[in-house]
Amino acid sequence: MTDKELRGRVYSPDLDIADKKEAFVVWADFPGASPESVEINLENDLITVRGVAAEIDAGGLPLLYQEFEPGDYETTLKLSTSIDRDKVEAELKDGVLALTLPKAPEAKPKAIKIKAA
Repeated sequence: MTDKELRGRVYSPDLDIADKKEAFVVWADFPGASPESVEINLENDLITVRGVAAEIDAGGLPLLYQEFEPGDYETTLKLSTSIDRDKVEAELKDGVLALTLPKAPEAKPKAIKIKAA
């Protein structure tokens, strides 16, 4: 592929997802990205995260090996549980996006008390 073709590719960020009692937490790798270059959209039961990861500044040194691909990153997750949209939080630190998706009250586990008959 040419450099021009590579620049047109969209990559999927590496993800880790945890299910806490009160929320789902998603960590996505966006090395070289700034908060302004990442966009998160929650629509119905889909959450889409997209962003642009910049070239790593090697201080003018030639890179001997590179796994990270700068460019456009995007992923969409289908949520199987209702999310409390007003409490969603996102933080980008050291190239990792941490996305906290609190479960809606109706989606949280609830113990049902059994009455004696």
